[in-house]
Amino acid sequence: MGSNMEPLSLVEACLKKASVTVDTTVLGTTYPFPEIMCESFGHCAKQVHLDQAVRLLVQQMYRPTWEPAQLLDLLSKGLQDAALIQSDLLLCAQPMALCSFLRSLTEKPILLYQAFPLVGATPMAYRHLLLVQLREVQVANPRRSALVAYSEFLAQQVQRQTGQRPLCLRPHSLYALGAGRYQPDREHPRILLGRMAGWARNSAGAAVRLIEAFAEDMLRPGQLRLVFLGLHRESTDLVAGLSRPFGYAELRRYRGAVAGHTDRSRRSTP
Repeated sequence: MGSNMEPLSLVEACLKKASVTVDTTVLGTTYPFPEIMCESFGHCAKQVHLDQAVRLLVQQMYRPTWEPAQLLDLLSKGLQDAALIQSDLLLCAQPMALCSFLRSLTEKPILLYQAFPLVGATPMAYRHLLLVQLREVQVANPRRSALVAYSEFLAQQVQRQTGQRPLCLRPHSLYALGAGRYQPDREHPRILLGRMAGWARNSAGAAVRLIEAFAEDMLRPGQLRLVFLGLHRESTDLVAGLSRPFGYAELRRYRGAVAGHTDRSRRSTP
């Protein structure tokens, strides 16, 4: 699942509307903060071979050198897990290379939910192989597998790469409701700015100082504080950094959030 529980929450909500009871087992959660999945949502299941496969791709995210045989061996062993043997439906989110190979090893119906580029974390020599597999996912037997993209941009990219347009289903943060509804801290109001250090990289410090200058001019007098996720810096009464992981119970205490996002999709478009 990584840091995104949206695919699972969408499936559970759909089955609930159909009055179907579902028993969920989440495997392969190793990145970036698996303890959140365990503590906030109770998804703590482990499977040594699937964990190794996910960890391999995470470690090689930007410079992949893995061989298909490595993933196929780990996944074939992981499929012997009792939860997978007894399952009626497989839901695979990321990385897409793992999902594609997993589908080739089982006849069970599988839903692939894409939030990142199709060929991300895939060695250049095997990108065409992965795209051929994913074309077959969409064409050969749509009742056995389906590919879903989380944004219109990614849906267009998949259509360009595979020749077939996937279903586009935007996330709705349904999983966040498990920690309770919005309950802002009105005595010490804060705004969360997400992933500044990730998308701004070396310029993050300059961007924060610029925003702090605007805050100094526009937010005084007042108590509102801007908190930058992933940033190490000393706190002032207007700006702070937050580098530790936290769950949704804490997130709902913020008055609002601004999500920073880097468009990595274009880097992997052949």
